[in-house]
Amino acid sequence: MKWYALFVKNGEEEYVRYRIQIELGNVDCKCFIPKRKVPEKKSGVIVHVIKMMFPGYVFLQTKMDFSKYNKIKKIHYIISFLNYRNKKDIQFQNEDVFFKWIPDEEMEVLFELIDPKTDTIEYSKFWLCNNKLTILSGPLVGMEDRIKKIDKRQQRAKLAIYIMGQEKLIDIGFEAMDSTTNTLLNPIQCPWLEVRQRVENMIKELLQLSTLTSLSNKFISNGINSIYFIKLIYNVESEFGIKVSDDFLSMEKLQTIDDLVHYIQTESQ
Repeated sequence: MKWYALFVKNGEEEYVRYRIQIELGNVDCKCFIPKRKVPEKKSGVIVHVIKMMFPGYVFLQTKMDFSKYNKIKKIHYIISFLNYRNKKDIQFQNEDVFFKWIPDEEMEVLFELIDPKTDTIEYSKFWLCNNKLTILSGPLVGMEDRIKKIDKRQQRAKLAIYIMGQEKLIDIGFEAMDSTTNTLLNPIQCPWLEVRQRVENMIKELLQLSTLTSLSNKFISNGINSIYFIKLIYNVESEFGIKVSDDFLSMEKLQTIDDLVHYIQTESQ
């Protein structure tokens, strides 16, 4: 079964999902409406609300054919079958050609981010220090490069998602953790951060950088070449008492500080 997108009247997404399940049943189709949690101020109080990630869209997984399409297009509030080929293509009777689907890899990214129980992307914990972002926990761990803009005051961020071949910026909420938040900076409560700080200090010492230098997450962006990388791995093995597998002795396998920290934590358990 493949994934398709329906463009529907804004605010009627749940109704359309309900009607599709009635018309097609639950066996040979699945409807998906991704959501996001965001903070909003109401009457001076911060509340956490659930909103559509893609307002006006319903995603449908099924083995599409003309019979199902004719049933779907009769449902009230559906505006169009997104990516439906031009009417002149009606001459092509091959249904796989006639209906254009969403690549599985694009949908898989959404499923990695979203809580399957609620179809909602929950908050991640952001640590902001010297204008550098580190995601400490939550569904966005390791996805710093996808965050395009941060509004600390509103506790919202712009998340880049590729869907239907286009980049879309999604407004999401997050928990802001910075140097004033001592609880999460406590190594006992946040061992991941303590390991990362130790690795960063090792890199600065190796490159003879000031302790105040702000490092990029990617090794290559910090000026680490293959020789420095091997030296860093040797220091990591000595510092943390682990042995790095030969399969990971390359900057293709361990490209970022986060990759190395995750590896250290995995091998130390």
